[in-house]
Amino acid sequence: MILAGAIELLGQDGGVASAIPSCAGAIFRLGGGYDGGTPQPVVDILGQMALDGERPFGRRTSNRTVKLPVVIEVPASAFAADPRKTLAAAREALLSAVDQQVWTLTWTRDGGSPFVLDCFRAQPAVVTYELAEDISLVSEIELSFQALPYGRSDTQIQVAFPLPVPGTSPPPPPPPVVLDAFSSITGAQWNRSSQCIVGPFTAYWDPGGPPAFRPDGEGLPLVYGPVTLPAPVNLTGLTALSLWAGVGARPDFYCNLEWRGRTRCYVAFTLTDVSGHTLTFQSARRVPVSGNVFSPAWTYVTAAIPQGDPSFDYTRAAVYSITITNRDRELRWVHAYLDALTAQPPSFAASPVNNRGTVYRLAGIQGTSHAPVSLTFQQPPTAGSPSTLSGTGTYTVPPGTVTLKVEATGGGGAGASMTTAGVGGGGGAAEYTREDALPVAPGQLIPFQCGIAGTPGATPVNGGNTTCGGGAGHTAGGAHGGQSAGQNSAAGAPGGDGSANSVHFPGGRGRTASGSVGGGGGSSAGPSGPGGTPVGTSATAFTAAGAGTWTCPPGVTSVLAECWGPGGGGAAASSSYYAAGAGGGGEYAAQTVPVTPGHVYSYTVGAAGAGGVASGGGNPGSAAGNSVFTGDSGQVVTAYGGQGGGVNTYRGGGPGGDGGTGSGAATEIGRASCRERG
Repeated sequence: MILAGAIELLGQDGGVASAIPSCAGAIFRLGGGYDGGTPQPVVDILGQMALDGERPFGRRTSNRTVKLPVVIEVPASAFAADPRKTLAAAREALLSAVDQQVWTLTWTRDGGSPFVLDCFRAQPAVVTYELAEDISLVSEIELSFQALPYGRSDTQIQVAFPLPVPGTSPPPPPPPVVLDAFSSITGAQWNRSSQCIVGPFTAYWDPGGPPAFRPDGEGLPLVYGPVTLPAPVNLTGLTALSLWAGVGARPDFYCNLEWRGRTRCYVAFTLTDVSGHTLTFQSARRVPVSGNVFSPAWTYVTAAIPQGDPSFDYTRAAVYSITITNRDRELRWVHAYLDALTAQPPSFAASPVNNRGTVYRLAGIQGTSHAPVSLTFQQPPTAGSPSTLSGTGTYTVPPGTVTLKVEATGGGGAGASMTTAGVGGGGGAAEYTREDALPVAPGQLIPFQCGIAGTPGATPVNGGNTTCGGGAGHTAGGAHGGQSAGQNSAAGAPGGDGSANSVHFPGGRGRTASGSVGGGGGSSAGPSGPGGTPVGTSATAFTAAGAGTWTCPPGVTSVLAECWGPGGGGAAASSSYYAAGAGGGGEYAAQTVPVTPGHVYSYTVGAAGAGGVASGGGNPGSAAGNSVFTGDSGQVVTAYGGQGGGVNTYRGGGPGGDGGTGSGAATEIGRASCRERG
């Protein structure tokens, strides 16, 4: 127990020697019979005119009065030239410490947290003057003083808001997480209802239904759960559970409520993590009750989630249950609805208020009583004109500007240069960084440097870093450039990474070369995610005639489809009187078509035309099939096969088959027909 931050009354056995220079070595101890006082409720009295008695009302509480007997000793170990002078100085130091207008009394019990009372100037102290004690170097003093009615912790709580004041507030809290929207209902006495505030569904508790059949709820608590969540929920940064509770009573039970139209409810929550460890906490409040069970009166209920339990895994909450009572182990006389069970951050927007601001709810604020609050407000910033900077220089902050949103991207790395046979790897991409509210002052000069692209060669140079400003609150370090691939190396180079900015995403790694395809450069990071590594692959060839399928690999969004139509069959003649023509050549068609990773696409490799049969004077060859590939959006690449050769008398010569043509692809090469003479 420490008075005014200087005098220790409780500590180790035998007391703690004072370090105050005027009374060094003296020991202050808390005497017997101390009184910590209690808050004093202040009420107004309203006399009833028609009936006997008065009704006190009010919520204000007055100061407590604390009485502390203090014993001062000067032990032999502290003897100075004049020990009585040390005793007198210790007495004056104590009286001076509590004579301030405002001071604190801090009491920390073993294993507990500090409990702080804000105290005021002490009343006249009662000093016991006794010769025997004075000779023994002991003095007794009784202190009496007022303090604020409720104690507090020794640390202030800063509430995180979704739109914090730049540079002074904690970062924005995570968004609320809905644990149960009650689209499906489990448990006895429960049904799904559409009576709601948030909805679209609620859990409706009817004590008169099966299996209990207790319309008045006697001996029946409301219990919902345990309910296993679809997936474990991370409660980090979420400080309370909230729900809307609707309560209604049947007309024949409405008059049995403790107060007309109200009842006191105790809402208890239990959370269980994936390892089976639990947290149990509750909220108690008087709630309104309607006289119609199908049109309840709604109350918004919140309960603070206990923080800092070392056995509970706040990152993986898996199960919850809710219990509501208004008497000992029962919820009497009412029906109830539960709507929108949500894990809430310290603050969240409740509803907009025209164009002037937002109403915020504060959830899970630690403490049990009224406490002072300090608020800082700032008008939201107005967006200025964006500026794109390049090269190196200084940026002058425009008039009236107090924050900047700064986005930076480093320079990209170079791909490998090759002085030998083979294919080289791709260069790494640049990192992306951002500061959404960089504190600045109008007219301030902020130096910047934009990273330049990397260069290849025997000693490749990496992409340059982009920096803006430096020092506290600035984007020191900025966005790192991508690394350049080594000369004659097939390995892709890493992307830029390592920024300490509040938002940063690494650049993609360059692709490692394979087969006959060189590695592509990585993609730069962007405002919402890291860059990627190219997934380009070597060509895949299908040569066997017939239909088949091809599965698009991950990361591939377009392909160059090249199709070759087969040649037509040549004709055959059975005697020198006839002439046989050759088959027509197949068409070549190529086009880039869109595809989707993981989708399966069909293709057809056309079959070559069959040759004619040499009988009955001669026969023509058959036409070849078409080669076809179909991508997304109905885009089809077709290479038509050649036609079969014809038969004619030797005087006319055998006609050749027509070449394939007509695909309409971006690249199309038809094969000409030919004629042979016998």
